Amino acid sequence: MKSGDVTAWEAWEIARPWVKDPRVEEPQRLFHPDGWGAGEMDLVHRWDGTVRICDIKASAGTSGYSSGLVGQLRFYQWLWRVTRDLDGRPTGRVVEGPLSGLEGWYLSGPFRKMVDLLDDETLESEVERWKNTHEQMTSSGLHPSDLAPADPAPWVNHAPGGNPLPVTDEKAAKAITCERCTGAAYCDAAPELARTKALAILASPDISDSTKLAETLTPTAPCTPISEIPRRLHVKGTLKGHWGPLANHFGEEVRGATVVVGSTTVVVEEMGAGAFGEIPEGEDFALLDVAPGQWRRMARLYLDEHSTVKPVAEAGDVEFTRLGLIPTRANLSGLVVSRGGMSGVNARGRQWSMETCHLWDGEDVIEVVAFGQSIGRTFQNLRVGDRLRVLAGELGWRDGVPQLRIDSRQTRLEVKSPEQT
Repeated sequence: MKSGDVTAWEAWEIARPWVKDPRVEEPQRLFHPDGWGAGEMDLVHRWDGTVRICDIKASAGTSGYSSGLVGQLRFYQWLWRVTRDLDGRPTGRVVEGPLSGLEGWYLSGPFRKMVDLLDDETLESEVERWKNTHEQMTSSGLHPSDLAPADPAPWVNHAPGGNPLPVTDEKAAKAITCERCTGAAYCDAAPELARTKALAILASPDISDSTKLAETLTPTAPCTPISEIPRRLHVKGTLKGHWGPLANHFGEEVRGATVVVGSTTVVVEEMGAGAFGEIPEGEDFALLDVAPGQWRRMARLYLDEHSTVKPVAEAGDVEFTRLGLIPTRANLSGLVVSRGGMSGVNARGRQWSMETCHLWDGEDVIEVVAFGQSIGRTFQNLRVGDRLRVLAGELGWRDGVPQLRIDSRQTRLEVKSPEQT
């Protein structure tokens, strides 16, 4: 590092992501300048003077899921290009060289798949499609359920190394795709046989079709439909405090501030790292299209690329919500259609854990999350197919989509297994 031709920046570019800088507390990801795209590449190397982006797979690449590798690597191609000249990168950094290739490395074999780079014109059309997908997923605050049913892609098996095999029966190949989808029981596009099989796993024996299942899941008081969760609102007040950084519940460094009206103060923060730009500090500002929520029993407002901050005089004719009336909790019910969880050790050496499930109320789906000590025995024992009522859950947001978070002191869970229903 102190002599010779190799600089510290050059060594770091070659070493990432195999080396984790202990001074960096958030994931080492590349973020689109506008905040709507992000990715973390397995390996970027330039040992021959050019840049190659490599994705590492533990398998041999024979399943239908291998078809996603090409799109994944081409997304990285675009992300790499748009993040090369961002503000904050060292002025004296090593010039990486041109991007010369995309590769998938399948460790069970081993096999190496070479993916052609897209030309600029084709890449731009792909970017438009990706942006459109992002907007559809986040503009309403929920994955939109009013769109036309999805047309499943054919399930394509692969030869070792991720080489696709020809599809001889497209209808049969699409049916296989649906059989592997966890939403087959309630998806209009799924074949009847796939819906029936999935329904048998999720529902009690007396429910014979997905329409009847949706009817039985209709929320009753005090629960409300997921679609009625307040997604966006407008507030006004005085903006105070430094705009970050602060650690959110995922351990990411996000920017935050406070909005104040009289004696009422509410924290404002980004939904995720880099989700919003700078905001001014002063009086009489309007925060438009912000997402309401709560964290540790304190109201929060979340900003992303759909939010704007401007003087109240420029806000136009909008209806403002009083800070003291921000909705922060929800009562929801539905069917558990997926389960997941993660755990690990953060940069400070502390253990962390989270468990999740997705709840379907016959119309919409929401993620329910429990962190650390809020993961009680009831949540741990949840299984796909259980009926769940979440009472007094905290509203939260992630990537433009709402979450319901468990508060160990105030949230109550009521569960019925398929046998009980």
